[in-house]
Amino acid sequence: FGAAKVDIAQLAVWTCVLAPDAVADWKVPLQLTAKAVDDSPNSYRALNHHGAVLYRAGRYREALTRLAEAEKAFQPEQEKTDPIPYCWLFQAMTHHRLGEAREARQWLARAAQWIDQAEQASPRDGTSAGPPSWNRPLTLQMLRREAEDLLSKKSGP
Repeated sequence: FGAAKVDIAQLAVWTCVLAPDAVADWKVPLQLTAKAVDDSPNSYRALNHHGAVLYRAGRYREALTRLAEAEKAFQPEQEKTDPIPYCWLFQAMTHHRLGEAREARQWLARAAQWIDQAEQASPRDGTSAGPPSWNRPLTLQMLRREAEDLLSKKSGP
């Protein structure tokens, strides 16, 4: 039951960060993600989720620190379950909010390249090993579109 409870909490928090203003009060998501980091301080997922929640809560400097920690904690074997471009997209948006346009563009370009390559590599004929993941391409495109729209606007706090 404990592992399922953690997965449900992570899924709930991740759902909250997929769109701007999805949550009116970030107190509970911040508590859940901070606890996840306390429990697993070297977990890419925990660090990335916390960074994303900090971003959504408007705590940009803290978000940038947490997202950098997440990127350092990332392991290639996590690519199937927790791809790195999620972190990069939030880094792009965070840098933009802090008025760091050059860094924002670099992170967005890196994420966009990964997403484009993944789309080209994924078979559309159903021959892939394992069930297709409909939500990953969708959520990556949602966040990418948000980042592209945000970066097209004037940056700054």
